[in-house]
Amino acid sequence: MKMNPPMNHRNVEIVVPSPGEGGRCAAAIYSLIATVKLNDIDPQAWLAGVLARLSDHPTKRIRELMPWNWRPQNVAHAA
Repeated sequence: MKMNPPMNHRNVEIVVPSPGEGGRCAAAIYSLIATVKLNDIDPQAWLAGVLARLSDHPTKRIRELMPWNWRPQNVAHAA
């Protein structure tokens, strides 16, 4: 019995940029990371927070996730 992989070739093309797009994707990521650092935010915390919220975050409020507007989601408030 032959098992098919869970992801077919069409799905991979959606996720993986074409060979000429790799530089543009890298430039966008580097630009975001530099902007995060300029806003005195930990890049790893920002990226983890954005990725965790992205699937449930309303499109109309996407600006809240930009580095200059971003706030950690689970901030403990001092009593």
